[in-house]
Amino acid sequence: MTNEELRVDPDDLFGYARRLQGHVEEARGQFSSHHAKMESASETWGPASRAAMGNTVSAWREATKAIAGNIDDHAYAMRDAGGRYLARDQQNSAGIVAAADKTARLNLDT
Repeated sequence: MTNEELRVDPDDLFGYARRLQGHVEEARGQFSSHHAKMESASETWGPASRAAMGNTVSAWREATKAIAGNIDDHAYAMRDAGGRYLARDQQNSAGIVAAADKTARLNLDT
């Protein structure tokens, strides 16, 4: 195992989270548009076919909502992990500085 494998860059986590959220928002918009077009196209169909398409689109909307929600949760977790890493790193740095300030100083100039 190399040091590179253990390196964490919180900015990468924040960037990945932003990209994920951008993609999921774009997908939500596209799916919503396609769902509306399918419902609109089915308006001229017979009652049973129209109802079947309406039920199918409704199920697709719920699936889209669930998948997009999972991606939102993942993006949030990445942002949260980056924030927690930064906070812990700052705490550790402060601890090192505090420990260095408390070390015994040898007076060897006598």
